[in-house]
Order: sequence, then structure tokens, then C-alpha cells
Amino acid sequence: MTQVPVNVVTGRDRGASFSTSMVAEVRLNKTLMVLTGGSRGIGLEIAKVCAELGSDVALLDVLEPQETISQMESQGGRVRFYK
Repeated sequence: MTQVPVNVVTGRDRGASFSTSMVAEVRLNKTLMVLTGGSRGIGLEIAKVCAELGSDVALLDVLEPQETISQMESQGGRVRFYK
């Protein structure tokens, strides 16, 4: 299971807010993420994280992915590219 750092704002004291950091365990098993513009930049990074968390990922883009599909699949879920 992948641990994801989470920052939680927990309340206000006399107008000042404070936060507590914690680690959440997240799994995206049995989910399908469809990402448009997933071949580069932020979209690619989101695709890699979703695959690592166990999601199946469909990349929709007019450009070929910067990384190979097999590299992304080695991290977790299945990844498919559609042009």
C-alpha cells in the first residue's frame, strides 16, 4: 500500500488556523482513471501516481507519452494510450 502525505487543517484558535500532517494509505484498486492531456507534464505525473496506486489508466492525448507505457505499468495498474 502506498502512503501519501496529507496536510489537514484542524481548526482555528482566535483567528489563527493550524494544521497537522499525517500519512494516509490510499489504494485505487478497481478504478479507471481517464486522463486527457496525460502524455506530458502534470497529466503524465497524475497518470504515474494513479498507476502506482493500482488504478487502470487511460491516457488520451494527441502526443505520444514521454515515458513508455511499460515503465508506468511497472509501478502498478494497467496503462493504455489512445490518440
